[in-house]
Amino acid sequence: MSSAIISAAIAGRKILQFDYDGGTRLVEPHQLGLNKAGHEALSAYWVGGFSASKNTPRWREYLVAKMSNISATTDKFDGPRPGYKAAPNGTFPGGVTAQL
Repeated sequence: MSSAIISAAIAGRKILQFDYDGGTRLVEPHQLGLNKAGHEALSAYWVGGFSASKNTPRWREYLVAKMSNISATTDKFDGPRPGYKAAPNGTFPGGVTAQL
């Protein structure tokens, strides 16, 4: 179910909201796939909400298994951020499920 919500948010270029490591995050989802360890993960540009490290927008990878309360907001984003790497040279060597 969460993969379907994430994939739809990517296709619709909608801001994604979810809980992760103790806080609610707001991200621009760009790519969903399998990381080097074979875990389903999301490559996204963090734009708001909780951050344990830095509160500056930047690229981050989130493990889907650690995400909860996932929803697409009604807010849209324009498109790929600088530094985005689409498949086949993208972030996920284990394969890509959805991408911009």
